Amino acid sequence: MKKKVLTIFYLVNSLILAMESIENVKLGTTTISAEGFEENIRNTPKTVYIVLGEEIKKSGAQTIPEALKIIPGVKSGEGEDGSGIIDIRGQGKQYDRNTAILIDGVKMNPIEMTKFDFSTISIDSIEKIEIIPGNASVLYGDNTVGGAINIITKNGNFAEYVNIRGEASSYNTLKYGTDFSTNLDDLNIFGRYNKKTSNGYRENQRYNIENIELGSKYKVTKNSDLLIKYDYLNGYKRNPGKLTEAQLEEDRRQASTPKDWTKNESNRFTGAYRYFTDNFELINQSSYYKNHYYSNSLTFDGKLTEDFANNFKVKYLLGKNKIVFGLDYLNGKTEIKHKKTWAKKEGYGVFLIDTYNFTEKFSLQSGYRRQETEFTYSIPEKKKDFSINVYDVSLNYKYSDTGSIYLSLGKDFRTPLTNELLASNGYLNKDIKPQVGYNIEVGGSDYVRDIFITSALFYKKIKDEIYLDVSNKAGGSWGTNTNYDGKTEKIGYELMLEKDITNTLSITGSYSYLYPKFVSGEYEGKEIPGVSKNKVGVQLNYSPIEKINSNLIFNYFGSSYALSDEYNKERKVESYITLDLNINYAPVNYLTLYMGIKNLTDEKYNERVQEVKGIRSYYPAMGRRYYAGFEYKLY
Repeated sequence: MKKKVLTIFYLVNSLILAMESIENVKLGTTTISAEGFEENIRNTPKTVYIVLGEEIKKSGAQTIPEALKIIPGVKSGEGEDGSGIIDIRGQGKQYDRNTAILIDGVKMNPIEMTKFDFSTISIDSIEKIEIIPGNASVLYGDNTVGGAINIITKNGNFAEYVNIRGEASSYNTLKYGTDFSTNLDDLNIFGRYNKKTSNGYRENQRYNIENIELGSKYKVTKNSDLLIKYDYLNGYKRNPGKLTEAQLEEDRRQASTPKDWTKNESNRFTGAYRYFTDNFELINQSSYYKNHYYSNSLTFDGKLTEDFANNFKVKYLLGKNKIVFGLDYLNGKTEIKHKKTWAKKEGYGVFLIDTYNFTEKFSLQSGYRRQETEFTYSIPEKKKDFSINVYDVSLNYKYSDTGSIYLSLGKDFRTPLTNELLASNGYLNKDIKPQVGYNIEVGGSDYVRDIFITSALFYKKIKDEIYLDVSNKAGGSWGTNTNYDGKTEKIGYELMLEKDITNTLSITGSYSYLYPKFVSGEYEGKEIPGVSKNKVGVQLNYSPIEKINSNLIFNYFGSSYALSDEYNKERKVESYITLDLNINYAPVNYLTLYMGIKNLTDEKYNERVQEVKGIRSYYPAMGRRYYAGFEYKLY
């Protein structure tokens, strides 16, 4: 299997080298996520997938998971609760804990298991989305074994506009909101409001989500600026629960938990200061987050989480060296009020990244991070400390005016979340360890004969992978978050092609292969459950006239073993195909009308399938649904 993947990779890259290069188009794009500062993508010795705001608009995507549907190695969907799923390189059920989610460089990952809600981000406010599928721990620290997603918004870019939008879709779903940005000399003031209500696809699957953002950016001097922002979220959701196979066949839209609900109310304050000259740049970002989570299964007192984070980094150009140095700090607490239990997490990180340019074409980037994390918990009150060192070493060679290849070696990690260590039911898992991974990756990108090509081959070995043990062998009453007793590995290949066929027709295609298995321990030789080996994505974009744009998006996901079926005893979850169609019409510059059909073929698939002691549970995905909306712009 390894030989087959290697052969495919070298054939593709040999083809790239043999082709005649043409003028660079997309490779002129800059990325922030690889070093924390803006850099040309050709100078970045990593795989970075960039989706521009104009491409999102052109694709007709209405949410961030939809915008990433055809990115290789990414499995995205609406999720069981409508908050969105983005799983990079087969993280399975741990997708939301293993990948860093950032907005304008500020990490959104909670210190406990509350998920970030992608539906609260207005798609119109996005300038671009950057996806780093691996080797992100040196820069971003914890929660990065699956890479990082940096959502870069238009906030504070000193544009002036007012946007009003609305959308109606199947299942009595309504979305509406507004964005604005205005300038007062050197002061930019911006804000947004989003509201979503829905009866949901299934019984007892209602949503009512409201999000408000207000901020300002001030040019202190010609070389410095200050940003302050406030975000408020209020979400109420009803949860239909899992279905048995018999219930799924009877009526996949029924609920097994007709009375379950959750409520989530959060406030976040963010401040960022930047100072820059020709050869020096400094950024300091601070954030305070408070979230109150209520549920009828936790009593109304619920769960309270607070955390403060600060990230400081500087970039200095010195001869042939580009040096990035940083310090970050996190201090947070999760409290389960009705159990009178709590857990605190405090972390310190220091990192250094140096890029040395031997020549204009050949460079070496090396990075190192030292991370200290301390947990304090209440049952019994004591401390648990982790000290972790991670690294990243990469070679980058720009072999032509448009093409580059790289080789990267690295180590990544994530420490437990507070309620992986101390569960909501009061169970303390004091033996859980941090997860670490060792990576090697080779890849490249080029723009040849009107085709933009990105490809990567990677190998990852993971020690102490954190997972949910539903067999309760470790003693928890609902299953226990613990570590696999052996090592796991993932071998994968990714390919993405973008081509303008004519002035009116373009195509984007992607393929990814991932082989996940246990290489030691109790499950040695078995496949890691919940991970599809093959994924294919194709997007056709057709604009018959300037004012009309249409898209047809195809996605195929291969079969996989159900979550928690580590022994691979039961039948696999079947592969499935989704097809989405949308049309945008802009009769005038300030008005866009759109409509479409999601899951055009009404494919009956599931967001999640789990196997527990021979009993299979299903969480059905949404069926066919229709939508129509508008965006009205005032400048």
